[in-house]
Amino acid sequence: MDAAELAVGLRGGAVVALDSNVVYGRRLLHLADAVNRLRDGPLRLSIQLVIPALVHAEHLAQERRRMPDFDPAKVRAALTSKGFGVDGPHHIVAFGEEDAEGYGAWSQGLFPTRAAWEEAKRRRCFEMLGLPPAASNPRCSATVDWFIAAQAEARGWWLVTDDAGPEFQELRRRCSLGTLMAALEALERPL
Repeated sequence: MDAAELAVGLRGGAVVALDSNVVYGRRLLHLADAVNRLRDGPLRLSIQLVIPALVHAEHLAQERRRMPDFDPAKVRAALTSKGFGVDGPHHIVAFGEEDAEGYGAWSQGLFPTRAAWEEAKRRRCFEMLGLPPAASNPRCSATVDWFIAAQAEARGWWLVTDDAGPEFQELRRRCSLGTLMAALEALERPL
Protein backbone atom coordinates (compact mmCIF):
# COMPACT_ATOMS: atom_id res chain seq x y z
CA MET A 1 0.00 0.00 0.00
CA ASP A 2 1.31 3.42 -0.85
CA ALA A 3 0.89 6.65 1.14
CA ALA A 4 -1.99 7.98 -1.00
CA GLU A 5 -4.05 4.80 -0.48
CA LEU A 6 -3.28 4.83 3.22
CA ALA A 7 -4.31 8.49 3.51
CA VAL A 8 -7.71 7.63 2.04
CA GLY A 9 -8.09 4.81 4.57
CA LEU A 10 -7.08 7.04 7.49
CA ARG A 11 -9.71 9.67 6.64
CA GLY A 12 -12.39 7.37 8.00
CA GLY A 13 -10.51 6.87 11.26
CA ALA A 14 -8.14 4.15 12.34
CA VAL A 15 -6.33 2.56 15.22
CA VAL A 16 -2.63 2.46 14.44
CA ALA A 17 -0.43 0.08 16.46
CA LEU A 18 3.29 0.69 16.67
CA ASP A 19 6.00 -1.95 16.54
CA SER A 20 9.19 -1.72 18.60
CA ASN A 21 11.25 -0.13 15.83
CA VAL A 22 8.79 2.77 15.62
CA VAL A 23 8.77 3.78 19.29
CA TYR A 24 12.47 4.62 19.59
CA GLY A 25 13.60 8.15 20.34
CA ARG A 26 12.10 11.02 18.45
CA ARG A 27 10.34 8.81 15.88
CA LEU A 28 7.39 8.22 18.20
CA LEU A 29 7.28 11.85 19.33
CA HIS A 30 7.18 13.14 15.72
CA LEU A 31 4.53 10.59 14.79
CA ALA A 32 2.35 11.50 17.79
CA ASP A 33 2.67 15.20 16.93
CA ALA A 34 1.54 14.56 13.33
CA VAL A 35 -1.43 12.44 14.45
CA ASN A 36 -2.43 14.95 17.14
CA ARG A 37 -2.41 17.81 14.59
CA LEU A 38 -4.87 15.84 12.46
CA ARG A 39 -7.01 14.94 15.47
CA ASP A 40 -7.15 18.53 16.74
CA GLY A 41 -7.08 20.38 13.41
CA PRO A 42 -9.88 21.23 11.00
CA LEU A 43 -10.23 17.65 9.75
CA ARG A 44 -10.77 16.24 13.27
CA LEU A 45 -9.65 12.80 12.12
CA SER A 46 -10.26 9.91 14.47
CA ILE A 47 -6.81 8.35 14.44
CA GLN A 48 -5.66 6.66 17.63
CA LEU A 49 -2.15 5.41 18.31
CA VAL A 50 -1.65 2.33 20.43
CA ILE A 51 1.49 0.70 21.71
CA PRO A 52 0.94 -2.97 22.44
CA ALA A 53 2.15 -3.73 25.97
CA LEU A 54 4.49 -6.36 24.50
CA VAL A 55 6.14 -3.63 22.38
CA HIS A 56 6.35 -1.31 25.37
CA ALA A 57 7.97 -4.03 27.50
CA GLU A 58 10.47 -4.84 24.75
CA HIS A 59 11.32 -1.16 24.33
CA LEU A 60 11.78 -0.55 28.06
CA ALA A 61 14.06 -3.59 28.38
CA GLN A 62 16.19 -2.42 25.47
CA GLU A 63 16.43 1.13 26.82
CA ARG A 64 17.51 -0.18 30.23
CA ARG A 65 20.35 -2.09 28.58
CA ARG A 66 21.37 0.93 26.53
CA MET A 67 21.28 3.57 29.27
CA PRO A 68 22.79 2.92 32.71
CA ASP A 69 20.84 5.82 34.22
CA PHE A 70 17.49 4.82 32.66
CA ASP A 71 14.47 6.41 34.34
CA PRO A 72 11.04 4.95 33.44
CA ALA A 73 9.38 8.10 34.82
CA LYS A 74 10.93 10.09 31.94
CA VAL A 75 9.45 7.65 29.43
CA ARG A 76 6.05 7.90 31.13
CA ALA A 77 6.23 11.73 31.10
CA ALA A 78 7.16 11.82 27.41
CA LEU A 79 4.31 9.46 26.51
CA THR A 80 1.81 11.45 28.60
CA SER A 81 2.91 14.70 26.93
CA LYS A 82 1.95 13.20 23.56
CA GLY A 83 -1.48 11.96 24.65
CA PHE A 84 -0.75 8.42 25.82
CA GLY A 85 -2.52 7.54 29.02
CA VAL A 86 -5.83 7.33 30.80
CA ASP A 87 -7.02 10.78 29.77
CA GLY A 88 -5.42 10.86 26.32
CA PRO A 89 -6.54 9.64 22.93
CA HIS A 90 -3.63 7.18 22.66
CA HIS A 91 -2.95 4.13 24.82
CA ILE A 92 -0.64 1.30 25.75
CA VAL A 93 -2.81 -1.76 25.25
CA ALA A 94 -2.50 -4.99 27.24
CA PHE A 95 -2.33 -8.39 25.59
CA GLY A 96 -5.48 -9.97 26.99
CA GLU A 97 -7.56 -13.09 26.77
CA GLU A 98 -9.20 -12.17 23.45
CA ASP A 99 -5.76 -11.39 22.01
CA ALA A 100 -4.53 -14.79 23.15
CA GLU A 101 -7.51 -16.43 21.44
CA GLY A 102 -6.86 -14.36 18.32
CA TYR A 103 -3.20 -15.36 18.39
CA GLY A 104 -4.13 -19.02 18.61
CA ALA A 105 -6.44 -18.80 15.60
CA TRP A 106 -4.09 -16.63 13.54
CA SER A 107 -1.06 -18.76 14.34
CA GLN A 108 -2.91 -21.99 13.56
CA GLY A 109 -3.87 -20.53 10.17
CA LEU A 110 -0.24 -19.75 9.39
CA PHE A 111 1.17 -22.95 10.88
CA PRO A 112 -1.49 -25.68 10.77
CA THR A 113 0.66 -28.33 12.45
CA ARG A 114 3.11 -28.37 15.33
CA ALA A 115 5.82 -29.43 12.87
CA ALA A 116 5.10 -26.38 10.68
CA TRP A 117 5.29 -24.12 13.77
CA GLU A 118 8.58 -25.65 14.91
CA GLU A 119 10.03 -25.36 11.40
CA ALA A 120 8.99 -21.69 11.13
CA LYS A 121 10.63 -20.90 14.47
CA ARG A 122 13.78 -22.80 13.55
CA ARG A 123 14.02 -21.15 10.11
CA ARG A 124 13.54 -17.70 11.65
CA CYS A 125 16.25 -18.31 14.26
CA PHE A 126 18.76 -19.21 11.56
CA GLU A 127 17.69 -16.23 9.40
CA MET A 128 18.18 -13.85 12.32
CA LEU A 129 21.67 -15.25 12.91
CA GLY A 130 22.51 -15.13 9.21
CA LEU A 131 23.25 -18.85 9.14
CA PRO A 132 22.16 -21.55 6.72
CA PRO A 133 19.57 -23.88 8.24
CA ALA A 134 21.10 -26.81 10.08
CA ALA A 135 20.15 -30.36 9.21
CA SER A 136 19.15 -31.10 12.80
CA ASN A 137 16.06 -29.59 14.37
CA PRO A 138 17.27 -27.52 17.34
CA ARG A 139 14.59 -25.86 19.43
CA CYS A 140 14.21 -22.12 18.96
CA SER A 141 12.08 -19.86 21.07
CA ALA A 142 9.25 -17.99 19.37
CA THR A 143 9.66 -14.32 18.65
CA VAL A 144 7.38 -11.78 20.29
CA ASP A 145 6.69 -10.35 16.81
CA TRP A 146 4.16 -13.10 16.08
CA PHE A 147 2.21 -12.07 19.19
CA ILE A 148 2.32 -8.39 18.17
CA ALA A 149 1.18 -9.25 14.63
CA ALA A 150 -1.64 -11.47 15.87
CA GLN A 151 -2.91 -8.82 18.29
CA ALA A 152 -2.98 -6.20 15.52
CA GLU A 153 -4.73 -8.59 13.14
CA ALA A 154 -7.31 -9.73 15.72
CA ARG A 155 -8.18 -6.16 16.72
CA GLY A 156 -8.26 -4.76 13.18
CA TRP A 157 -5.42 -2.32 13.81
CA TRP A 158 -2.96 -0.98 11.27
CA LEU A 159 0.52 -2.10 12.31
CA VAL A 160 3.37 0.28 11.63
CA THR A 161 6.69 -1.52 11.41
CA ASP A 162 9.94 -1.23 9.52
CA ASP A 163 10.61 -4.91 10.18
CA ALA A 164 10.48 -6.87 6.92
CA GLY A 165 10.66 -10.22 8.69
CA PRO A 166 8.22 -13.03 7.93
CA GLU A 167 6.30 -12.50 11.19
CA PHE A 168 4.48 -9.51 9.68
CA GLN A 169 4.11 -10.63 6.05
CA GLU A 170 0.58 -12.01 6.38
CA LEU A 171 -0.92 -8.88 7.96
CA ARG A 172 -3.62 -7.23 5.88
CA ARG A 173 -3.09 -3.79 7.42
CA ARG A 174 0.64 -3.13 7.65
CA CYS A 175 2.80 -0.22 6.57
CA SER A 176 6.20 1.28 7.22
CA LEU A 177 6.72 4.39 9.31
CA GLY A 178 7.80 6.27 6.17
CA THR A 179 4.56 5.38 4.40
CA LEU A 180 2.48 6.41 7.42
CA MET A 181 4.32 9.72 7.80
CA ALA A 182 3.85 10.47 4.08
CA ALA A 183 0.12 9.68 4.39
CA LEU A 184 -0.21 11.94 7.44
CA GLU A 185 1.64 14.75 5.63
CA ALA A 186 -0.70 14.36 2.64
CA LEU A 187 -3.71 14.65 4.95
CA GLU A 188 -2.34 17.86 6.46
CA ARG A 189 -2.12 19.56 3.05
CA PRO A 190 -5.23 21.42 1.96
CA LEU A 191 -7.17 19.80 -0.90
